[in-house]
Amino acid sequence: MSALPYRLDEAATHATDGAQLGSFTITYSIGARAWDALPADLQAALTQAGRDTTRHLCRAIDEENAASRAELAAGGLAFHTLTADEQRRWRDAVAPVREQWVADMERLGLPGRAVLDAMLAALRDQPEATR
Repeated sequence: MSALPYRLDEAATHATDGAQLGSFTITYSIGARAWDALPADLQAALTQAGRDTTRHLCRAIDEENAASRAELAAGGLAFHTLTADEQRRWRDAVAPVREQWVADMERLGLPGRAVLDAMLAALRDQPEATR
């Protein structure tokens, strides 16, 4: 949670919990030609290392978020957890941003729709507490 490092608790009195507005992204990438030149066993090892790293980072971020939230609440920041209806309204409000991203990616010849659909499916497969 970036609220503490940015000292947002000094300016804010309330926070909203449950709005999926995105997060940071860390990307490690390799060019298609370089990837294709790797032997299959190394591709598999790198793919597994990426999955393992993602799981580890997600657990670490969850722990940090919980600690930060507790510290912020102890300092007086009030958290409002969105109801299901409020979450739906937030999703509807940001839908045009997602659709614009899809259009931008597809204009570049990239599979924007497939990527967004895969991300949304992966989120649906996660336990509610981890979303």
